[in-house]
Amino acid sequence: MTNMSPIIPNWIIFATVGPVGERTFYLQCEGSDTLYTYKMEKQQVVLLCDQIGNILDDAPRPGHLPDETASFRPTDDINFVVGTIAVAYDVALDGVLLILGDIEFSSENLDFMSSLDESSGWEVLSEAIDMDRAAQLFLSREQAAALAIMGTVLAKAGRPPCPLCGYPLDPRGHACPRTNGHKPPTR
Repeated sequence: MTNMSPIIPNWIIFATVGPVGERTFYLQCEGSDTLYTYKMEKQQVVLLCDQIGNILDDAPRPGHLPDETASFRPTDDINFVVGTIAVAYDVALDGVLLILGDIEFSSENLDFMSSLDESSGWEVLSEAIDMDRAAQLFLSREQAAALAIMGTVLAKAGRPPCPLCGYPLDPRGHACPRTNGHKPPTR
């Protein structure tokens, strides 16, 4: 296992590329003058933001949230597509620990919902994921809160849900399973 020190980002953002309904989600940050870009699924962004919110509910209240003025820097150099995601709050360091595992090397045996006691944190998460193909990030509570808000807003900016089935409405048509695809849903 590689004993890699975590990236401490100067800034961190979620971004999308493409039209609504065909968006590609990215997490991008800069640390030590290096740009890191990770491709994610929309549902991963939603779940990550929810988990960060849950963790911050139990942590001390964040201070002033950073005004993220950074914008997505388009690049063909994606570090990897995210598979496994692990998040924890480190009491000693007073920050959020985030590990993103490469989808090609992600562990299928990690219990994402297992509760970690306050003393475990980084070491337990690092051991559960193949760290040779993973990114470790350490975020301040303020950075984590701002990232969770940004990701939630970005994910909700997509297509509105069908009032019958909850699936996204597609402007080109929607075959709603609740109507067996025979009638368009009404609003």
